[in-house]
Amino acid sequence: MEKIRIFGKVTDFSGNPIKDAVVEIKNEHFETVYRVYTNNAGEYEILVKKDSYLALCACKDYKINYLEYWAWNIPAYQNLHINPHIGGIEVYAMNAFRPQGAYPSLFIYFRPMSLRRYQEFKKKTSRKVEIINVSPELSEKDIQVKIDGKPVKILELNRVREYADGIYSLIAYLAQLTLPKRSLIAYLIQAAFHFKLPMKRGKSAYTRIDVRVRDPHTKEEGEGCLFWKPT
Repeated sequence: MEKIRIFGKVTDFSGNPIKDAVVEIKNEHFETVYRVYTNNAGEYEILVKKDSYLALCACKDYKINYLEYWAWNIPAYQNLHINPHIGGIEVYAMNAFRPQGAYPSLFIYFRPMSLRRYQEFKKKTSRKVEIINVSPELSEKDIQVKIDGKPVKILELNRVREYADGIYSLIAYLAQLTLPKRSLIAYLIQAAFHFKLPMKRGKSAYTRIDVRVRDPHTKEEGEGCLFWKPT
């Protein structure tokens, strides 16, 4: 059975290594199938079966000192380097799609959660509420996005309500992004000549999207990642 190495370093947003942080790999059923802990330098290494996985999660002292880092749609087809940064914000449930018949761009959806806002909400709220609002109030300048390591601009940012379980709603964000120059050229060629570009295989078929968030009020930071496979 071929094994793939997923490795990296867990740090806070000042660059300090996080010792004994737990790093987990989740399967499609959201079950933990691999788990390791970081060493004194914050480093981790996981040997996994060659496959795709739902997520990688990293954290320490969850809901006490930190929230979780999440990387989604893990393409474990080649060795993969992921350096999680953990802090007071969790960038959860990230996904992406391209709008059809519209300006060449990319939409990302994510649900951020603030540790401080969560703790305050928990203290003040003793009854059922319509909205569980533990999300930071963000503007375009509070969010940094990179696509395959290249910074992109946020064209539009929408704060939206997400239906949860019929009792309450959650707060999420929908952001429209510019495409990196190379992706934009491919998009325009495809649109102009009405043909599909050949699909690449393995890790190279995925586009890596990194999102970093900073709450301007609490000064907390968080980061998340999505390996997106265009269709």
